[in-house]
Parts: sequence; C-alpha cells; structure tokens
Amino acid sequence: MYSLKSKIWSIVLLLTDSLISLFYKQKVSGAKDIQKVLIIRLDAIGDSIIWLDSAKEFRKLYPSSHYELTLLCNQVWLPIAKQLPYFDNVLSLHKKKFHRNLVYRSKIFKKIISSNFDIGIHPTFSREFHYGDSLIRICKAKQRIGSIGNMSNITHFLKGISDKWYTKLISSNSEPLMELDRNTEFMRGLGLENFQSSIPVWPIKIDYHKPTTNNYFVIFPGASNKKRAWPSKYFSEIIEKLQLRTGWTAVICGGPGEEDIGKEIKCHSKENTVILDLIGKTTIIELGEVIRNSKLLIGNETSAIHLAAAVKVPSVCILGGGHYGRFIPYSIDDYFTPKAVINKMNCFNCNWHCTHEKYNKSIWPCISNVTINEVWKEVLRIIEKGEDRHENKSNV
Repeated sequence: MYSLKSKIWSIVLLLTDSLISLFYKQKVSGAKDIQKVLIIRLDAIGDSIIWLDSAKEFRKLYPSSHYELTLLCNQVWLPIAKQLPYFDNVLSLHKKKFHRNLVYRSKIFKKIISSNFDIGIHPTFSREFHYGDSLIRICKAKQRIGSIGNMSNITHFLKGISDKWYTKLISSNSEPLMELDRNTEFMRGLGLENFQSSIPVWPIKIDYHKPTTNNYFVIFPGASNKKRAWPSKYFSEIIEKLQLRTGWTAVICGGPGEEDIGKEIKCHSKENTVILDLIGKTTIIELGEVIRNSKLLIGNETSAIHLAAAVKVPSVCILGGGHYGRFIPYSIDDYFTPKAVINKMNCFNCNWHCTHEKYNKSIWPCISNVTINEVWKEVLRIIEKGEDRHENKSNV
C-alpha cells in the first residue's frame, strides 16, 4: 500500500503530530452547561451526500439545550456543509494541504485543540490514519468515538496504533454493506437503536433557472479519475437516442477542468442535436437545482448521481467494479435510486487497484466495456416507468 517515500513521510507526520500534541494544551475549564461535540467527516461530495440522512439525526443524540455541534468537513463540500441546518459550527480543511504542508497541518491542529471539545466523533467506516484518525487523537476530547472500520485506506500496523486513540470503537459487520447500511450500523452503535438510513434528502433549495427549457435531461460525463469515465462518444449516442425518443434538451454538467469532455461530446454529436453546456458554470448548490428540475440524469459514478437521488430525480449510473455494492447500487430499491449498468468481471471490488496492466493508460475495462445498448435499455425503462407514473397520477 505504501512506497518507501510514503512510509518515511508517514513517520514524519506521526512525529510532528506527537510534538504538536505535547506543545498545545486544552484550556482547563470547570463544569460546563454546554458540551462541545466535534464530528469529523472528510469524505468527498458523493459520500457526504449519502451521509446526510445520518447527519440530521445527531441532534436527537445531542440536543441543542446541552450540546454544541461542530462539523469538520472536507473543503470540497464546505458550500454544502454551510447550508445544512444540523450543526452549530462548520470547520473545513484542504486534505492535500493537510497531508503535505506541516505548517497548515499545525494550524488546523491548534484550532481543534483550542476549541476544547468534550466529545469527538469520526463516523467514517474506511478510516485514514493521517486524516480522521489523527484529528481524533489531536482533539483531546474525553470521549473519542469511531468505527472499527476496515482496511481499505489503512495498514494493519497503522490501524493498530490509531485504534488506541479512540475511547470507543463501534463494531461493524464483516460482510460487505452498502454505505447507507454502514451509516445505520454506526448510528445505532452511537445510541439511536431504532435508526434506519433511507435515501438522503437534499435540504438546500435556491432560485436558479439557467436551463432555457423545462424539458431536459442531465449528462454528467466526468469522473474523479479519467479511467473511470465512460467514453464521450458513447454519451453522444445516448443523447441522440434520448432526444429522438423524447425531444428533451441535453444539459451537460461537470466541474471546472472538465470542459474538454463537453467539447468532445458536442464534436461527436450530430448538428441538429440540442445541447446546453454548463460544465464549469455551476456551483454544487446550483447543480442541485439543475438536477432537481430535470427529467433524468445519466453519468459516471460521481456526486451527481447521489445528488439526483437526494432531489428525487431518476438516474442511470455507468458503474465500475472498484467499490461495487458499497456506494451504488443502493440497498433501497426505489424509482429515484440510481440504476447501475455494469460490465460484471471477476475482479470486482478491487478498491480501484486495476489488475489489467494493458488498461493502465486507458479507461478501465469494467467501464469501457459497458455498452451503449445496455445503458439505453436502462434509460428507456426509466422513461417508460416515468410515463406510467405520470399517467397514473393523471387518472387519479
């Protein structure tokens, strides 16, 4: 898992953290009417959206009359976190800087220690030693709670060290579970014995009317890794088929830096294809509204897929095998949960360590071998089911 360089840096970070822990001390205080709770959630946007259904439950365990809740999140989803009504305070960190820049890391640690938290909670199942685990250690809270977790992002040696930084580790099922069920597991272990995760609800709504038509579908062709992105020309063909079937406009969305993907899709499309390109032109909050008002979303496994579920828009996900079953497909079968289209391979659940050497410089085969026809069949099923739902509503 770690190169020699990574191992050396890991030792440097561990020693630095130890020195910071010795140097900075919590302020001594007497009895307090309000206990301060730190919740550490450093995931990317998609994982955080799945977690929203659990996030709203923390107030039941820690009512505002006795507790002050602070969320420490990954900076990439800070705009979302700031809009959530579940927390009293929101802090963020830049994960790369936190790992690579000792001065920045020290400043974050100083802020956490000086906040004098009484309880630290780290709900993430796949813990990371130099991120969430280290923050739990440094917060110096009397209660430090986490998941016993798995070995996806940590070695046995490092986990043996960081397990001791927690005062309580919530047990977890050794069998593979979808992330909603992992969240259920953790919240029950925390004290909500009857909690059951459901499809997250996007609690943010703004006025945003960028698309020029009410009848459109969203294409989200980017991915966190280009090897996990379905070919642009395949999206072009799906757009043409969908417009021919429905007459809807195609709205292409994505983040800054993905503009070339939009250009490729338009280049592969016929001249009469109606496409509105919004790649790099929306914030994550605005994207939520674009998706909310659409008929359907089609894309790779990204935050947009989970966002579609949260705003109750059906979606089709071209899904690879790296984490198959953990984030998608959902364990809840519903019209608005993502419908996965896969190319099943024996190497599924590889944690994105592809064993197919010849594909190392191109799109991984579990993605590239998903056919246009398979995706179109799933799209067509959703359209027809949507038409039936609309007809049934009209007859009531």
